[in-house]
Amino acid sequence: MNDTEDPIAWLLRQVDEDERLAQAAQIRTEPPWSREPWPESPLPEADGVVDRNGDGIVVARGSCIGEHIVNWDPARVLAECEAKRRVAEAHCPVVASSRVPHGRACLICHWPSDWPCQTLKLLAQPYAGREGFPGELRVEKPNGAPLIASRISPQ
Repeated sequence: MNDTEDPIAWLLRQVDEDERLAQAAQIRTEPPWSREPWPESPLPEADGVVDRNGDGIVVARGSCIGEHIVNWDPARVLAECEAKRRVAEAHCPVVASSRVPHGRACLICHWPSDWPCQTLKLLAQPYAGREGFPGELRVEKPNGAPLIASRISPQ
């Protein structure tokens, strides 16, 4: 993020990247994805993640890993991207006016002195480990530690 970029613009760029990756995955496979035993795998206790046509996507060792991958099917990620955009749009700030005399405010959360609002800060936490994460979106635990110490970065 550069010094003049709005933190919500930064957040929405991260959502755009999630959407781009999900769309690319969806083009190459047929959602929905499912988890099935994969007896041909050299890995013991392997599960395969397959698309609607039964085409293999990935082999995972252990059912919890396969189930996790299935849970992040591109269709779900795309739905989450849309939901995140709508939440961000709903919580966009109102600039100084008679109702908001000092700076920007979220009229939904009614926090005229604290923008970005808590909702937007929490929405941004999954991206806390990405380069350029805006400090004003950081949420801390009472002990001062980051709420989420994510190390996920886009490819």
